[in-house]
Amino acid sequence: MTDPHDQEIPGLRDWLEDVAEDLHLPTSVVVPGPLLDVARDVAHGIIRPGAPTTTYLIGVAVGLQLAGQDLPAEDVTGLVDRLAHRVQDLASDYEPASATPNQPTPDGA
Repeated sequence: MTDPHDQEIPGLRDWLEDVAEDLHLPTSVVVPGPLLDVARDVAHGIIRPGAPTTTYLIGVAVGLQLAGQDLPAEDVTGLVDRLAHRVQDLASDYEPASATPNQPTPDGA
């Protein structure tokens, strides 16, 4: 399955597949597109340090749901897409409880 980010960011898929191999993961778990989209939305709409930690949480959720299963790449991609869209929906509607003095709200106020 071709990811549009493969053309936008040359070398990304190669790097991620090498990392997956080194971590003894199947390359079917390399699904950068939805994770990059979530990272962008969280970094620009919520809080920048939330981007990598949010994608980490998606990865944990995927890992727990796939534990012990050998699914085809399309199923893994579908799961990542569904989880990423859930988080993007959450981010688009997110209203912080309160902003600390050094923490502006998403609208910059």
